[in-house]
This record gives sequence, structure tokens and C-alpha cells, in this order.
Amino acid sequence: MSLDMHKWSDHLLLLNTHSNTLLTSLHCAKQLLQDPNAASGSPTSNDILSKGGSPDVAFAYKGEAVSPMSPSRPALERLRVLAEAGETGIGEVFKRMIKKFPEVGDLAKLSGYQAFQSASDTILEDFRPFYDLLTACTEWAETAIAVLHQSMNFVALSRDTNPDLVTAFLDLLVNYVSVIYMVHGLGNERKIVASGYAKAWEVVNRNQEIQWARLSRFIANHEKPLAALQESLGPVAPRIFSFVLELKMDLTTRLGVTAEGYRKTGVLSLVPEMSGVKAPEADEKHLLGLTLQNRIFSTIIIGFLVCPQEIIKNPASLDVLKQALGYGYVVPLVRNETLNYTSEFDASIKSHSKLSKILKGVINDTLTLNQPLIHPFHAGRRDYLRHHLRQILSLVSSSTPLLCAKFAVVTAALGFAREEILWYFWHLDDAAGGGKKKKKAVEGRGWDTGVVELCWLVGEVGRRIMACVDAIRSTLATHMANVHAPTLITILESAFQSFPELANEATGMLLGAILDTLRVIPTDQVSELVSGGGFEGLRLNWLRYQVCAALPTTAANIQDSATLITLMNELYNKSKWLDTFDTQLTSLTSLRLLYYYQTPLQELLKECMDSSPEMMRCVGVLGTIAESFLGNVSPGWPAEAKQLQIHTPLFATEIYSILGQYAASVAHDVAVLNAQYALQAVPSEAVAFLPGVG
Repeated sequence: MSLDMHKWSDHLLLLNTHSNTLLTSLHCAKQLLQDPNAASGSPTSNDILSKGGSPDVAFAYKGEAVSPMSPSRPALERLRVLAEAGETGIGEVFKRMIKKFPEVGDLAKLSGYQAFQSASDTILEDFRPFYDLLTACTEWAETAIAVLHQSMNFVALSRDTNPDLVTAFLDLLVNYVSVIYMVHGLGNERKIVASGYAKAWEVVNRNQEIQWARLSRFIANHEKPLAALQESLGPVAPRIFSFVLELKMDLTTRLGVTAEGYRKTGVLSLVPEMSGVKAPEADEKHLLGLTLQNRIFSTIIIGFLVCPQEIIKNPASLDVLKQALGYGYVVPLVRNETLNYTSEFDASIKSHSKLSKILKGVINDTLTLNQPLIHPFHAGRRDYLRHHLRQILSLVSSSTPLLCAKFAVVTAALGFAREEILWYFWHLDDAAGGGKKKKKAVEGRGWDTGVVELCWLVGEVGRRIMACVDAIRSTLATHMANVHAPTLITILESAFQSFPELANEATGMLLGAILDTLRVIPTDQVSELVSGGGFEGLRLNWLRYQVCAALPTTAANIQDSATLITLMNELYNKSKWLDTFDTQLTSLTSLRLLYYYQTPLQELLKECMDSSPEMMRCVGVLGTIAESFLGNVSPGWPAEAKQLQIHTPLFATEIYSILGQYAASVAHDVAVLNAQYALQAVPSEAVAFLPGVG
């Protein structure tokens, strides 16, 4: 596949945007295709969404049962043609399609083929959205791998010189791997859908379905997803691995830092002098990195998974992997779907003899060593974040100027807290070294009720920010006009004066467009950049410039390029708060993914009621979170809205009814105690003279 290199950044952005739609759609498809009775092990955290019935959590107050006032949840219905395959006789045909995929042979000899022919129209109708999704994934994956391979055409591509471009590249890598694993995660049903739809099409239309050959080849080639990924990414593995190793600084300064380490630097303190911290303020790049730690972890693990030959060439790189393994057990794919990377590393070791000598035992031994430390490590960070978010909420509630001045610190704290909240829920179900359900382990260490307060603090600080949106935007625009724009204008004007021929190159044209936008920022017309898409164009042109500057054909040689890159990177991120404020805030505060962890949320409520009464002031957030659940509807799977519209109000009803009953019981006890204290305060002789007494 041939793609224009000058549009490489455009392809990155489009592919990354579309990948979210594909991943969420694959998650929906998996719920509808797979047989819930085939699952093994203890119930998962989202079983209430698929199996229906009533919540498994038993609430009580002083030994008396407290039952949520909510109708029984409806079960998620499996696709009918699959659920009834055994009764209709089509099951025999489907079994052949699984066993012989993609060449199913002569189906006419099977006893269920007549039933399959009769149901062809129904099969086409039922399988069409799933088949279309699989073909869309095929097309997307083919384009994505071509774009990833194109990175080898650059001569200067690194996080120092092309930071935003490299970030987009690594995001595409993670998304590509996630899509491949999610398609494989559909199980044998993906083969039934592909073969069943194509065969039904052949029966009805008397010709071969046009996408069948392409789709069947894609599914067959990715039967073993890791091996397929290692092969397809082999040509670009050196570039991937070099970027992954550049993330070592993120491990040292962010992912691997304990709560005590953060306290000593005062990185999230609005007034560090009050704590006796004299360290210099963190720069915006470091603060932004705090909000991306889960993504960086995923990138490192995936990078090591798909580049076995690079590990063999550079055994010293294992130090980076070992450090990363101390952060978590699983790699999140989408929503509550995670990848148990331990088994994937084991498979990679078995298929690469040279890798076995280097990596064998490293993963399991390191995880065994880290297992008793990982959860306390993150629990300490959550406690640290609760402390600082309390401080932030207290200070910014009464001082809008302080909020505006320390906005980068406040948003970093919010994003960091969200990262830790999601990490907590992602690691509830899977244990290190085997992906077994971790119910006993959770019971052993207890539920962390501090997560409830952390959710509440994130919501409260987020609401305070939203209330000050105009003041924040004005402060950011002023800072950009006074700090960024003048210096950048000087650098670019000097470049055009020193190299007049630059204006005729693609690089110069992009810098000229950027310069035109920069000149508007200090003027009264800056609002037009917000409403007219000027800042969006600025960001896109900056990415395009990074592409041109990395190509071997460029002649651009800008003096003080380091300052240009630093300031433009800051401007790139700051400008998003001017024209996409709501989107940026939502990315830091939204907890809508907790829709898929409703049972753990109820377990946390129970724990607060039973043993953490000090957290009861925050538990209302468990109902408030439900307001964001409908935001989970996938753009590529609108039918999901029905399920969300059913379960969201039921969950909120359960939470609020439990809280109402609990509050009523507490109020009754308080009233009884007050009456007892009142009687004790009145002398018994005086009681005898009270009206109605004696």
C-alpha cells in the first residue's frame, strides 16, 4: 500500500481516532457473540450486565439486611442465530466452519445444511453488522501497518525533535496491537460470522461475497496474534524499540516514583513552600506525563512483546522491562478488556530459542518479586493524591486567580488521580502470572475505600474548573500571547530572513502558515482562532512540519530549533484548552468506564457502610458517576445505547435506595439516642410531674 509521506501525520491522527470506534465496537460485539455459559471461573466484575438478575452484593446495617429497591436486571441476549444453532440444526454447519476455516469444503453433505440454506436471509441480516465490523478492522489494520512501516523513511525521528509525532506513532502501535487482540478475542465466533455470512451470501446471491477472501486471509493470518504481530512489525521493530527505550526516563521520573518521592518534590503542591519543599516547579511536559502513565506502561510492554529480535540484540534493555513490570500485571485494551502479558511473553520465549536464553524466568521471577509490592505502591500513590486533591479543592474553591495560575498543576493532579482509579479497577480481576480471578486476593487485602473519596475529589475539582472556564481560557490566552507567541514569531521570522528559499519548500509553507496564526494570538482576533478552527489548523500544521523536517529531502536548518520545539509543544497542548475545553476536561475527569465495574462499585459502598463510616460523606459520587455512563455508547455500535439506557438508571436506583435506607436507619438511631440522653438529663422526680406521666 502506497501512501503520501507528506500526509503521514494526517494518517496517524485519522487512524488513531477511528481505532477507538473499532475497539469499542469490538467490545460490544464480543458481549453479543460469545456464549455466556461457556465462560469458566468465578463471575467477572461485569457479570451483572450480561447475566442479568440482581446484584450479588449483600448490604446490611447492624445485622439487618438492606435491599436495593431496583427491578431485576435484564440479561444480555446472545445473537439468536447462535443461541438457537443447536435447536435448528445449523450448529453442525457452524462447527465445520470453525474446524476447517477458511476452507469449509462441501457443506451439502452435513445434516444441518438444509436448515442453513433456509435461514440464509436471517443469517445475512443478523451477521451483517458483525461482518461489516470485521471487514472494517481488516481494512484499518492493513492501513495502520502500512503507516507504521513508513516511519522507516524518516532520517530524524525522535522524542526530542518530533515529540508530538512520536507520541501519535506510539499511540497507533498500541491501538494496532489492541485491535488485533480484540478481534482474536471474539473467539471461534469470528470464524462463524465470517464464513457464515459469506456462505449465506453465496446461497442468496449466487456469487462470492467481495470481502470474503480479504477477511478470511486476515483472520487466518492472525490465528496466533502475537506471532503475527511480531512478523508484521518486524521491519519497523528497530524504530519501535528505540522509542520504547527512550521511555526509560518516564519510568524513572513518573511511573516508578513512590508517593514519598512525589511528596519530596512537591510536584502537585499549589504552595510547596508551606510543606518546606524548595525544589523547582515541574515543567508542563512533566506534568502532562503524569496524566499518561497507563498509556506509557502499555507502550513499553507492547514494545517488548512485538520486538523479540531487538531484545536479543540488546539484552541490557531488560532493565527497562524489569522496571516497567513493577507498575502493573495487565495491559488495558479497551474498557474492561485487558491483556495478560505474562502468557504472551511465555509464548514468545517458546517460539524464539535465542530469546529464551535471555528472557526465560525474568518475567515470572520479576512479577513474583513485585507481587507483594505493586498494590501497596499504588495504594500509597492514591493516598498521596487524595491529600493533594483535598488541598487543591480547598484552595481553588475560594481563589479563582490561584486556580488559573496553577492550572497545569491542578489538571495534572486530576489526570494522575484518574489514572490511578482506572489502574485499581483494571487490576481487580487478574492476578500476576496466570490471569486467574483474584477474588480471594481482593478479599485478603480488603477493598480500598479511599478510591471512593478519590472519585469524589476528581468530580468536585472538575466542577470547580468548569465553573471558571472563562477565566482559565483568558489566562491561557494571555500567557500564550505574552510568552509563547513573541519568541516563536522571532525564531520563525529569523529563519525566513536567513533562508529566503525556505518559503518555496513544503517545510517553509507550513512554517509560514504557523507564523500567520502566531501573529494573530497577541491580537483581539484570537477569539476567531477558537471559533474558526485556527488552533486546530495550527496543531495539524505543526505535526505536518515535524513530518517534513524528518524527511531526508528537507533542507530546513532553523537556528534555536530546540526552543522552537519546546515552545511549540507547549503551545500545541495549551491551545487545546481554548477550542476543545470540554473534551480536555472530560479526558482528565470522566469515570464513565466504571460502568463496566458496577459490582466492585457496590462492593466499595458496602465496605464504606461496614467499616469506613468516614467515607460515607463521599459515597454519593457512586450515583453521580452514573450520569456519565451513557457517554460509553460507541459511535460504531449505536445499538449499545439500549443496554446502557436500561442498566444506568437501575444502577443509580440501587445506589441511592441503599443510601436512603442507610441514612434512614442512622437517623432513627440518632433520634433514639437523643431521646435517651434527654431523659437522662431530666431528674426522675421531675419526670413524674410531666403531663401524662403517672
